[in-house]
Amino acid sequence: MRRLTSLFALCLTAAAVVAQEATPAQDQRPNIDPKLGEWITFPDDASPWKHPHTDLRFPRKLGEYELKYGFLDKLADGGIALTYFGKNDLKADILLTPCPKAIAIQTKIMPSVEEHLRQMGKALRSLAESQGFVEDEAKRGKLESGQIELWEIGAVPSAQMKMEFQPKTPGPEAPPAINQWLNVTLYQDYWMQTSLLMPSAQGMEGEKQRVEFMTQLMGILREPSMTPHLLKLCAEYLKDPLSDKSKEGADALFAYSKQSAIFEITMPGETITSTLTEVANLSPGNEKEVLRGYLVGAGAATLLNVDINDRFEEGVRVMVLVYDALKKKNMQLSIPKMEELAKLSAEKKAAEWIVNRINSPLVD
Repeated sequence: MRRLTSLFALCLTAAAVVAQEATPAQDQRPNIDPKLGEWITFPDDASPWKHPHTDLRFPRKLGEYELKYGFLDKLADGGIALTYFGKNDLKADILLTPCPKAIAIQTKIMPSVEEHLRQMGKALRSLAESQGFVEDEAKRGKLESGQIELWEIGAVPSAQMKMEFQPKTPGPEAPPAINQWLNVTLYQDYWMQTSLLMPSAQGMEGEKQRVEFMTQLMGILREPSMTPHLLKLCAEYLKDPLSDKSKEGADALFAYSKQSAIFEITMPGETITSTLTEVANLSPGNEKEVLRGYLVGAGAATLLNVDINDRFEEGVRVMVLVYDALKKKNMQLSIPKMEELAKLSAEKKAAEWIVNRINSPLVD
């Protein structure tokens, strides 16, 4: 664990601030020697940050936690630390560091994962002491290990435990006791080490935020394996968008987007509301079919990580595809606003139309 000292120091330095300040400056990054590494620049459009080696994507928000900064450690073979802050002095650090190939390919990997967790705890305990804290070993949680199931491609090993730190010098001016939950997961050939920290007094409310954070973090690990399945649902939908199977697939896609911290279908606000209302008036019930078309089109484009204008364009294109399918079933069907969208889509101007209406909501 010697190579990770600067990463752990980064986490513990910030942890000491959380423990000692009533309102920590979450946007103020810890002072780190530039020789040790550099700060990560996140995308300007607030999209998730992608880890370059594993392609795992980390969103700006996980549960109640917001991503504040990231650090690339030059001394840890490309090791990376991401720091999230939650409400009421809660803090989470995610460390991504290379795992030696000889370990990563072991058939019985769990002992190595558990040992890595123990070493992580040892390093944190040593650094905590340098910050004026000491571990209350009587309150250390049991080391628990198991597997995180991925979508149809197996599972990854994981281990976790809880530690509690008390100030070395108790008294009315001493910082509060802090709880720290540690998790180590081996994903591909990278260790993902997670540290969640909060004042012990946070109790059940802090525990609720912690559980939500870890649940969504596990979703990040599952996302790469889910993406091919979701794209397949979209492809099957396009073959026959009005079939019951396609409707079920579209609904599953939308349900997944609502629970995922990463996959969020880009909605066009109120810009297509009047169109859907007109569909409901002239062809009752089919507004749901047209909306499903947008969700699948924009959803597939989102999964392919294209820019927002292409997501809008593809959403409208599939709306029109569904409308055409409805017209084949009812040759008399004609919906002016859908006809307008069909023309815009054919000219590749649907995204421009949406953006103009988002910026000028009174335009119709």
